Amino acid sequence: MAATTGTGKVVFAWSYANPVSTDRSRVYVGATVEATTTAGPTLQAARTLTVSAAAGKTVCAVVQVVRANLTSPASATKCETAQ
Repeated sequence: MAATTGTGKVVFAWSYANPVSTDRSRVYVGATVEATTTAGPTLQAARTLTVSAAAGKTVCAVVQVVRANLTSPASATKCETAQ
């Protein structure tokens, strides 16, 4: 997973081998690494996520890929600070 920052936002992007059009990403977002473990996930088709955040605020994310009711191990947590 990679993270880039912009004014008022953090953009997370991820990739993996052999994606399928029906894959979904389960994304957990929080202000700290620990917060991602208790966050409710969002389920989405896109392999990017833009999170609005005030300048100086840190945003962390973890992703799992869901395919045909099977879920991948969680990615490494990635954190970035919004500009």
